[in-house]
Amino acid sequence: MTAEHDGIDALMAAITDEPLPDGADDAYLAEHRSASADIAALRAQLDIIGRTLGGDPPKPAPAPVPVRACVTSPAGRATSGTHSPRGGTRSRVAEPPTWLRHEGAPAPCDRTHQTPRADPAGDVTQALRPVRRRAFRLALGSLAAAAAATVMVGFGWLVAQSDMGSGSADSASGSAEKAQSDSAGGVLFGSPRYLACAYLVAEGEVSSAEPVAADPELVRVSVDLSHVYKPEKPGPKKGDDLGYVIDKNTAPGLRAGDHVLFGVPEKGASPDMWVIGETAVAQERNRINGSLPESRSLNCG
Repeated sequence: MTAEHDGIDALMAAITDEPLPDGADDAYLAEHRSASADIAALRAQLDIIGRTLGGDPPKPAPAPVPVRACVTSPAGRATSGTHSPRGGTRSRVAEPPTWLRHEGAPAPCDRTHQTPRADPAGDVTQALRPVRRRAFRLALGSLAAAAAATVMVGFGWLVAQSDMGSGSADSASGSAEKAQSDSAGGVLFGSPRYLACAYLVAEGEVSSAEPVAADPELVRVSVDLSHVYKPEKPGPKKGDDLGYVIDKNTAPGLRAGDHVLFGVPEKGASPDMWVIGETAVAQERNRINGSLPESRSLNCG
């Protein structure tokens, strides 16, 4: 319970910073000093918290409050001097209660033996600085960990992309090697080996392409030949109209008027290769013309 003097509470007097009443006893003064120290510490804490949240460095600790002046009474006792409204100086014993003193302790107002009071605000500031440093190190460590995780995720993505690119390159390389192998083996359409073994390689225009009534999966195709690459003679020639029944998946979308280049592997068989469209036909035409001389020197088998 707080001490009161003339209706003024010691804690409230410390909070409002009101002057102490005349004739305050030792208990009142002791409680007022304790309350003032607690309030100073609380203000320092609130200041540090506010500046920490706002990002500003804490301001220096306030200077200690000067102690009330001590005078010496005529009897030679140390007293706390106060001025009476009626004039003159009224002496009051400033010694603390006996339970606060210990043997050999100096007189409370003997300035040659007084020990400066520790600044509560300074103590709180010194105590909170390591906490702030630890919080800063923790935040910095978390940021570094997040950055490291981002780097690792990005590195993993690059590795995955590299693996995908390498796989695609390997796949493309494998396809090219397979095509070259097929060409060397006589499988690739337009290669010397294919031309040497094929019964017919010709170019022309589709005159009709109709589904077979008995089987919708089949298409009856008629081609008006415009150029024959193989056989050179005898056999089908320019101007002939050749008809074939093929699976609709062999040349999907084939229709009358399409320009085509096709190959028949053996006599009596249906074409096993269709090239449709002027651009595609022109590319295969160049390949065939380049392969024909070599194909004449090859034997099928």
